[in-house]
Amino acid sequence: MSKEGNWLMEEGASEYESARRNPVLDKSFALALRVVPFTKRLREEGWPDLARQLFRSATSISANVHEAQHPSSRADFINKLRIAEKEAGETRFWMRLCNESPDLPYENGLLEKLDEVRALLYTIIRSANAKR
Repeated sequence: MSKEGNWLMEEGASEYESARRNPVLDKSFALALRVVPFTKRLREEGWPDLARQLFRSATSISANVHEAQHPSSRADFINKLRIAEKEAGETRFWMRLCNESPDLPYENGLLEKLDEVRALLYTIIRSANAKR
């Protein structure tokens, strides 16, 4: 652990307790869980390439947020969240394409859930950068 301590966890909280109360972890994972059956539906309806792109970008958000929970440095933490933020931008493109194309299936609420995650990522990154 660095001289600064672990800036990710509250004082006195175990690693597990801290992760359990982390909204960006919970919301990004919940989003990934909702995307899985939606991408299965996309494949079944004849859009396998789109399903693959959406699946990869959407699940990568949560994977990078989870990876950021064990950084080697503050810069590593910020970098992982920036990657998650970029993946969220790509995911937003694919979801918007599905939402706005009359030929593609769409699940209501996905864009809104994604935007919640994006807002959290933006706030965390901005805050972490301010503490540098």
